[in-house]
Amino acid sequence: MTNQAESNVHKASVDASRTTVQLEETIDEFQKQKLKDIQKIFLDFVTIEMVFHAKALEVYSSAFQNLESYDLEKDLEDFRAKTHISPGTLNEARPVPATNPSSRIPWSTAIQSVQSTLQQLTMVESDEESEENQLEGSRSHEYAQIQRGASRAR
Repeated sequence: MTNQAESNVHKASVDASRTTVQLEETIDEFQKQKLKDIQKIFLDFVTIEMVFHAKALEVYSSAFQNLESYDLEKDLEDFRAKTHISPGTLNEARPVPATNPSSRIPWSTAIQSVQSTLQQLTMVESDEESEENQLEGSRSHEYAQIQRGASRAR
């Protein structure tokens, strides 16, 4: 009986040791996979950020080159030619067609975009004001109802 108990204890000890080793291997493999996944996530993130900033640098470089090559005098000449106003005919003044159709103001489309954005913002602000007014009106109505209910309870 003692031999059988010792044998069972020995088997249980061997099984526990084997299970412990398997569990350690599983934990180790899990940790290894977790670290690989984290590494891949950060590598992807850093790569995306580098691409974004490289593109931003290209855009800024292009903008810088455009600003460097900007000819103020030529633009001013074109402006004066397009808005030629004779003395004494201020009320009849009309813009003159471009003297050089190939010369374009580089930011004319940007101005249109800004105007469009401002119009959209104005519409959004007026919608928000309308919603706020409606909300304020409903709050006033609810407050009046609460006051009436409180005065009736007295």
